[in-house]
Amino acid sequence: MTNQSLANSTKKGWKLIIIGIAVLFIIILLVFLFLQPRNQKELPTAPSETPLPNPALLIEPTASLVEATKNADPVSLPEPVPPTTSEQKPASGSIRVSEIDGMEQVYIPAGEFLMGTNDIEAKREIIGGRAYPEIPQFTYFLDA
Repeated sequence: MTNQSLANSTKKGWKLIIIGIAVLFIIILLVFLFLQPRNQKELPTAPSETPLPNPALLIEPTASLVEATKNADPVSLPEPVPPTTSEQKPASGSIRVSEIDGMEQVYIPAGEFLMGTNDIEAKREIIGGRAYPEIPQFTYFLDA
């Protein structure tokens, strides 16, 4: 190859790179324009002046006061009912069915308990075919 043919091929290479970059830029610009939200709300216009109320239509307050009744009947209030504390707590581990969705609920008394499984049990469950072991095991405190 001669020097001139090498220079021509280099110029052609640069031209192709520049054209490729320009085409890529145009494609990105078109994609950006088409992905813009089309339903843009217009900016709110300045609020119009609201007319002031007509002073002739305003009602003037009266100067006289309403007098209280001299012999008012006493109002009797109902006696407050003290809250009942005779609710028995269910036994630990007792099961009830929810009225809302029919799911079984297990009563757990207040205090600390272990939640989850340890690593050995988790590996056994994975081998046994269970997909979701609950690890790591941790202590949870449930207050009343």
